Order: sequence, then C-alpha cells, then structure tokens
Amino acid sequence: MLQWLPESAGDLICLKASGRVSDADYRAIRPQLDEVLANQTSLRLFGDFSDFEGWQWAQAQEKFSFGREDVKKIAILGNAFAKELAVLAETTLQETEVRFFEADDKNAALIWVRE
Repeated sequence: MLQWLPESAGDLICLKASGRVSDADYRAIRPQLDEVLANQTSLRLFGDFSDFEGWQWAQAQEKFSFGREDVKKIAILGNAFAKELAVLAETTLQETEVRFFEADDKNAALIWVRE
C-alpha cells in the first residue's frame, strides 16, 4: 500500500509505503503527486518505509522519475531495507541531501526534511 500522508504541504511530499506496493497504489496517489509537481519548482520528500516489502511492478523507478535536479532533500524512515534505499537514493541523486532515520525517529525526520 502507498499512502499520501497528511504532513504533506507545499513542496513537501510525505508518503508511507507498506507491504508490497502495487501499480494500483501508485495510480491512487498520482493525482496528488501531479498537482504538487505542477505547482512547485523544487521538492522535499519524506518516505516512511518501516513496513515496506517491495514493489509489485517492474518499472517502479520510471514511475517515480521526475526531474532529479528538482529534489532538494529526502528523508527515509524505516528498517535495514529502507537504509539500503537511502544509500541508493544518495548514490543516484548526488545533488540531493538524503538522510536515513530509524523507524522511531519520525519527528526528527520531518523536522530535518523541512529545514
């Protein structure tokens, strides 16, 4: 499941991924994502991956590919698998600040990504 979190505001997109995220899950949040992308010149991302098990579609990276230069900060919350995602994001998005937070550090992650 992929959920749009209420902490999302302005240029901050907050999502929670749990279980295995499907194409239908992505399509459900796509209108909100498109609205933010249409109204913002840069983005900050917060992802709660504490219960995430993976993607159920092959083109996951393509689906979430928007202008990489537009992403200023990414806070990734979760477990060991989420930590691997943070390392991948940091390696791929070299101009973006990426930071991993343990699952119980949600408030710290939100404060950091909003700075």
